Amino acid sequence: MNTTENPNQEPSASVPWWMGFVAALIVWEVVPWGISLLTPRYGWAAGRPGLWNLLGLIPVVVGTTGLIWTMVLHFVQSPQGIEWELDKSYLLRQVPTLFRAIRCISLN
Repeated sequence: MNTTENPNQEPSASVPWWMGFVAALIVWEVVPWGISLLTPRYGWAAGRPGLWNLLGLIPVVVGTTGLIWTMVLHFVQSPQGIEWELDKSYLLRQVPTLFRAIRCISLN
């Protein structure tokens, strides 16, 4: 529901989409990487990550892709900016293809 439809509702605060994108990448990508620099490097040999460490990058890439994808879906639905509310004024109708595939498999 838009604030124009309900005059009693206070307008929600929003920030530009690019600021939300940068903040999300800092919080969920840069900060964990920075913290990892403070810890011992298990599985490393000769100053390089081992095979198991490199395989661990696969879920990181998948998670980053999912983060960017879902953020883009939200930005398309709310082009004026990111709403700082738990209940959004829009409904995401498009979901990532992987979730569609899992849903189709579970229905069969």
